Amino acid sequence: MVVRAIPGLFAPSVSDATAQAWLTPWQDLSAGQPALTVPVRLLAAAVEWRPQRDPRALLRLPETERRVLEQVLARIPN
Repeated sequence: MVVRAIPGLFAPSVSDATAQAWLTPWQDLSAGQPALTVPVRLLAAAVEWRPQRDPRALLRLPETERRVLEQVLARIPN
């Protein structure tokens, strides 16, 4: 569910601040929820990548997670 929402963060009406504001409660609510660790980590990387599309945000992820996120981000229009 969380990963499916990532493309919505790239809508023209969503600012970087809004994307960050959306991430923060997910991080807070997912603490202690092992099932949400990876999805929220992917969400955080996407929010970090969003402003400048900096590949370093993706390179911090383990390779398998990075591949998943790259597939999601590849569908986002430039």
